[in-house]
Amino acid sequence: MKSLFAFFILVLPVSVFSQSWVDLGLKGAWGGDFVLNGNLFNDNTYNHKLSSGYSFGGKVGFNFNQEHEITFDAMFTAFKQGFTYSVEDTVNDVTTNYSSEFGFSAVNLILMYRRNKNGSYFEFGPCISFLQSPYFKDDGSANVMGADNFNMNNQGLVLGFGSYIVGSENFGITSGIRITQYLGDLLSEEGRNNLLFSYKQYDNYKPYKALFVELILEANFDFAYMAKASCGRKKILFF
Repeated sequence: MKSLFAFFILVLPVSVFSQSWVDLGLKGAWGGDFVLNGNLFNDNTYNHKLSSGYSFGGKVGFNFNQEHEITFDAMFTAFKQGFTYSVEDTVNDVTTNYSSEFGFSAVNLILMYRRNKNGSYFEFGPCISFLQSPYFKDDGSANVMGADNFNMNNQGLVLGFGSYIVGSENFGITSGIRITQYLGDLLSEEGRNNLLFSYKQYDNYKPYKALFVELILEANFDFAYMAKASCGRKKILFF
Protein backbone atom coordinates (compact mmCIF):
# COMPACT_ATOMS: atom_id res chain seq x y z
CA MET A 1 0.00 0.00 0.00
CA LYS A 2 2.86 2.41 0.85
CA SER A 3 4.57 1.80 -2.49
CA LEU A 4 1.31 2.42 -4.34
CA PHE A 5 0.79 5.66 -2.42
CA ALA A 6 4.36 6.72 -3.19
CA PHE A 7 3.77 6.07 -6.89
CA PHE A 8 0.77 8.40 -6.85
CA ILE A 9 2.72 11.12 -5.03
CA LEU A 10 5.71 10.92 -7.37
CA VAL A 11 3.72 11.43 -10.57
CA LEU A 12 5.23 14.36 -12.48
CA PRO A 13 3.87 17.75 -11.40
CA VAL A 14 1.49 19.55 -13.74
CA SER A 15 1.37 23.17 -14.79
CA VAL A 16 -2.22 23.35 -16.05
CA PHE A 17 -5.36 22.47 -14.09
CA SER A 18 -6.95 19.21 -15.27
CA GLN A 19 -9.60 19.47 -17.98
CA SER A 20 -10.70 15.82 -18.12
CA TRP A 21 -10.81 12.97 -15.64
CA VAL A 22 -11.86 9.39 -14.95
CA ASP A 23 -14.34 8.52 -12.23
CA LEU A 24 -15.45 5.24 -10.67
CA GLY A 25 -18.91 4.56 -9.27
CA LEU A 26 -20.98 2.07 -7.32
CA LYS A 27 -24.71 1.79 -8.04
CA GLY A 28 -27.79 0.20 -6.52
CA ALA A 29 -31.34 0.31 -7.86
CA TRP A 30 -34.82 -0.95 -7.04
CA GLY A 31 -38.09 -0.59 -8.91
CA GLY A 32 -40.90 -2.05 -10.97
CA ASP A 33 -40.57 -4.87 -13.51
CA PHE A 34 -42.94 -5.30 -16.44
CA VAL A 35 -43.42 -7.75 -19.30
CA LEU A 36 -44.81 -5.80 -22.25
CA ASN A 37 -47.02 -7.66 -24.70
CA GLY A 38 -50.05 -6.38 -26.59
CA ASN A 39 -51.89 -9.72 -26.49
CA LEU A 40 -51.58 -10.01 -22.71
CA PHE A 41 -52.76 -6.44 -22.19
CA ASN A 42 -55.85 -7.12 -24.32
CA ASP A 43 -56.62 -10.45 -22.61
CA ASN A 44 -59.15 -9.76 -19.83
CA THR A 45 -58.49 -13.13 -18.20
CA TYR A 46 -54.74 -12.58 -17.83
CA ASN A 47 -53.47 -9.76 -15.61
CA HIS A 48 -50.11 -8.38 -14.52
CA LYS A 49 -49.24 -8.22 -10.84
CA LEU A 50 -47.28 -5.35 -9.38
CA SER A 51 -43.79 -6.82 -9.30
CA SER A 52 -40.37 -5.49 -8.38
CA GLY A 53 -36.73 -6.26 -8.93
CA TYR A 54 -33.31 -4.81 -8.17
CA SER A 55 -29.94 -4.04 -9.73
CA PHE A 56 -26.44 -3.34 -8.48
CA GLY A 57 -23.06 -2.83 -10.06
CA GLY A 58 -20.46 -0.26 -10.98
CA LYS A 59 -19.28 2.14 -13.63
CA VAL A 60 -16.21 3.70 -15.18
CA GLY A 61 -16.70 7.18 -16.59
CA PHE A 62 -14.53 9.43 -18.75
CA ASN A 63 -15.36 13.12 -18.28
CA PHE A 64 -14.36 15.32 -21.20
CA ASN A 65 -15.18 18.37 -19.07
CA GLN A 66 -17.67 19.41 -16.39
CA GLU A 67 -20.69 18.71 -18.64
CA HIS A 68 -19.97 15.83 -21.01
CA GLU A 69 -19.16 12.27 -19.96
CA ILE A 70 -19.07 8.76 -21.45
CA THR A 71 -19.75 5.94 -18.99
CA PHE A 72 -19.54 2.16 -19.07
CA ASP A 73 -21.78 0.35 -16.58
CA ALA A 74 -21.79 -3.32 -15.59
CA MET A 75 -24.99 -4.13 -13.70
CA PHE A 76 -26.35 -7.35 -12.21
CA THR A 77 -30.15 -7.40 -12.41
CA ALA A 78 -32.85 -9.58 -10.87
CA PHE A 79 -36.17 -9.39 -12.76
CA LYS A 80 -39.56 -10.80 -11.76
CA GLN A 81 -43.06 -10.39 -13.20
CA GLY A 82 -46.10 -12.08 -11.65
CA PHE A 83 -49.45 -12.75 -13.31
CA THR A 84 -52.93 -13.79 -12.27
CA TYR A 85 -55.39 -15.45 -14.61
CA SER A 86 -58.81 -17.06 -14.46
CA VAL A 87 -60.15 -20.28 -15.99
CA GLU A 88 -63.89 -20.66 -16.42
CA ASP A 89 -65.59 -24.04 -16.08
CA THR A 90 -68.72 -23.55 -18.18
CA VAL A 91 -70.12 -26.97 -17.23
CA ASN A 92 -70.13 -26.32 -13.48
CA ASP A 93 -70.34 -22.53 -13.86
CA VAL A 94 -67.18 -22.06 -11.76
CA THR A 95 -64.28 -19.69 -12.32
CA THR A 96 -60.92 -20.60 -10.76
CA ASN A 97 -58.10 -18.11 -10.27
CA TYR A 98 -54.44 -19.05 -10.68
CA SER A 99 -51.09 -17.30 -10.64
CA SER A 100 -47.88 -17.59 -12.62
CA GLU A 101 -44.45 -15.98 -12.53
CA PHE A 102 -41.65 -15.19 -14.93
CA GLY A 103 -38.17 -14.26 -13.77
CA PHE A 104 -34.47 -14.16 -14.57
CA SER A 105 -31.17 -12.69 -13.50
CA ALA A 106 -28.98 -10.90 -16.00
CA VAL A 107 -25.74 -9.05 -16.52
CA ASN A 108 -26.31 -5.78 -18.36
CA LEU A 109 -23.38 -4.04 -20.06
CA ILE A 110 -24.29 -0.43 -20.79
CA LEU A 111 -22.48 2.32 -22.73
CA MET A 112 -23.95 5.78 -22.16
CA TYR A 113 -23.53 9.44 -22.81
CA ARG A 114 -24.16 11.59 -19.70
CA ARG A 115 -24.82 15.32 -19.60
CA ASN A 116 -24.08 16.97 -16.25
CA LYS A 117 -25.37 20.48 -15.69
CA ASN A 118 -26.53 22.63 -12.77
CA GLY A 119 -26.38 19.78 -10.27
CA SER A 120 -28.45 17.37 -12.38
CA TYR A 121 -27.75 14.79 -15.05
CA PHE A 122 -29.34 13.14 -18.08
CA GLU A 123 -28.03 9.93 -19.67
CA PHE A 124 -28.91 7.50 -22.44
CA GLY A 125 -27.34 4.68 -24.42
CA PRO A 126 -27.51 1.05 -25.60
CA CYS A 127 -27.11 -2.08 -23.50
CA ILE A 128 -26.36 -5.74 -24.09
CA SER A 129 -27.96 -8.22 -21.70
CA PHE A 130 -26.91 -11.78 -20.87
CA LEU A 131 -29.74 -13.67 -19.17
CA GLN A 132 -29.08 -16.28 -16.51
CA SER A 133 -31.50 -18.90 -15.19
CA PRO A 134 -34.74 -17.62 -16.78
CA TYR A 135 -37.87 -19.50 -15.71
CA PHE A 136 -41.65 -19.52 -15.97
CA LYS A 137 -43.75 -21.32 -13.39
CA ASP A 138 -47.50 -21.79 -13.29
CA ASP A 139 -49.43 -23.04 -10.28
CA GLY A 140 -52.46 -23.83 -12.44
CA SER A 141 -50.68 -26.41 -14.59
CA ALA A 142 -47.77 -27.12 -12.21
CA ASN A 143 -45.43 -26.47 -15.15
CA VAL A 144 -41.97 -24.99 -14.70
CA MET A 145 -40.37 -23.84 -17.96
CA GLY A 146 -36.59 -23.49 -18.11
CA ALA A 147 -33.94 -21.71 -20.14
CA ASP A 148 -34.69 -23.44 -23.48
CA ASN A 149 -37.86 -21.38 -23.74
CA PHE A 150 -36.05 -18.02 -23.64
CA ASN A 151 -33.52 -16.02 -25.60
CA MET A 152 -30.42 -15.80 -23.44
CA ASN A 153 -29.06 -12.63 -25.08
CA ASN A 154 -30.91 -9.38 -25.60
CA GLN A 155 -30.31 -5.76 -26.55
CA GLY A 156 -31.94 -2.65 -25.23
CA LEU A 157 -31.90 1.07 -24.56
CA VAL A 158 -31.33 2.83 -21.25
CA LEU A 159 -32.55 6.29 -20.25
CA GLY A 160 -31.83 7.98 -16.93
CA PHE A 161 -32.01 11.31 -15.16
CA GLY A 162 -31.48 12.59 -11.65
CA SER A 163 -29.60 15.05 -9.46
CA TYR A 164 -26.68 15.28 -7.07
CA ILE A 165 -27.49 14.90 -3.37
CA VAL A 166 -24.24 15.52 -1.55
CA GLY A 167 -20.52 15.43 -2.19
CA SER A 168 -17.13 17.07 -2.10
CA GLU A 169 -14.61 18.07 -4.73
CA ASN A 170 -13.73 14.48 -5.64
CA PHE A 171 -16.70 12.49 -4.34
CA GLY A 172 -20.44 12.72 -4.93
CA ILE A 173 -23.71 10.86 -4.41
CA THR A 174 -26.58 11.10 -6.90
CA SER A 175 -30.11 9.76 -7.04
CA GLY A 176 -32.44 9.42 -9.98
CA ILE A 177 -34.61 7.25 -12.18
CA ARG A 178 -33.35 4.76 -14.75
CA ILE A 179 -35.54 3.14 -17.42
CA THR A 180 -34.28 0.05 -19.27
CA GLN A 181 -36.20 -1.38 -22.22
CA TYR A 182 -35.21 -4.68 -23.85
CA LEU A 183 -35.88 -4.53 -27.58
CA GLY A 184 -35.66 -8.24 -28.39
CA ASP A 185 -38.24 -10.95 -27.78
CA LEU A 186 -37.83 -12.75 -24.45
CA LEU A 187 -39.15 -16.02 -25.90
CA SER A 188 -37.20 -18.44 -28.04
CA GLU A 189 -38.83 -20.52 -30.77
CA GLU A 190 -39.45 -23.28 -28.23
CA GLY A 191 -41.11 -20.82 -25.86
CA ARG A 192 -43.37 -19.59 -28.64
CA ASN A 193 -44.28 -23.18 -29.55
CA ASN A 194 -45.14 -23.82 -25.87
CA LEU A 195 -47.50 -20.81 -26.00
CA LEU A 196 -45.88 -18.95 -23.13
CA PHE A 197 -46.93 -17.02 -21.13
CA SER A 198 -50.70 -17.57 -21.26
CA TYR A 199 -50.87 -20.98 -23.02
CA LYS A 200 -53.19 -19.36 -25.58
CA GLN A 201 -52.90 -19.14 -29.35
CA TYR A 202 -53.60 -15.50 -30.27
CA ASP A 203 -54.52 -14.38 -33.77
CA ASN A 204 -51.22 -12.54 -34.24
CA TYR A 205 -48.04 -13.22 -32.33
CA LYS A 206 -46.51 -10.24 -30.56
CA PRO A 207 -43.06 -10.30 -28.93
CA TYR A 208 -42.61 -10.22 -25.15
CA LYS A 209 -40.27 -7.47 -23.95
CA ALA A 210 -38.90 -6.62 -20.50
CA LEU A 211 -39.10 -3.14 -19.03
CA PHE A 212 -37.38 -1.91 -15.84
CA VAL A 213 -38.27 1.38 -14.12
CA GLU A 214 -35.92 1.83 -11.16
CA LEU A 215 -34.91 4.32 -8.51
CA ILE A 216 -31.12 4.42 -8.60
CA LEU A 217 -28.52 5.60 -6.09
CA GLU A 218 -24.95 6.18 -7.23
CA ALA A 219 -21.69 7.03 -5.43
CA ASN A 220 -18.88 8.44 -7.60
CA PHE A 221 -15.21 8.97 -6.86
CA ASP A 222 -12.84 10.91 -9.14
CA PHE A 223 -10.04 8.44 -9.72
CA ALA A 224 -7.61 10.09 -12.15
CA TYR A 225 -7.21 13.47 -13.84
CA MET A 226 -5.73 14.06 -17.26
CA ALA A 227 -3.40 17.07 -17.22
CA LYS A 228 -0.56 18.65 -19.16
CA ALA A 229 2.97 18.56 -17.82
CA SER A 230 5.40 21.42 -18.36
CA CYS A 231 6.76 19.67 -21.46
CA GLY A 232 3.31 19.75 -23.05
CA ARG A 233 2.64 16.02 -22.87
CA LYS A 234 -0.50 14.74 -21.19
CA LYS A 235 0.00 12.96 -17.87
CA ILE A 236 -2.34 11.06 -15.58
CA LEU A 237 -2.55 12.31 -12.02
CA PHE A 238 -4.02 9.66 -9.74
CA PHE A 239 -5.98 10.17 -6.52
